Amino acid sequence: MELLSFLTFPYLCIMTFLEKYKVLQDKKYLKEEKVRALFSFEKKIKRTTIEQYNKELDRAVEQINKGEFFKHEDVERESVEW
Repeated sequence: MELLSFLTFPYLCIMTFLEKYKVLQDKKYLKEEKVRALFSFEKKIKRTTIEQYNKELDRAVEQINKGEFFKHEDVERESVEW
């Protein structure tokens, strides 16, 4: 019986080490995937020109001047019903 436990202990130590190593590798892989996803997302972003940016600002100012906007209090009130 002692021989069996003598051989089992190193096996358990090795298995524990391998499990911990696998967890660390999984975490490393997940971090790498997050970085890859971030860069692939940035590649998909269409950059706006200054002219387009100014047009969007002008359009937004027009909407505000026409009263086409929501106040913070209105949004809070409506969100209670969601």
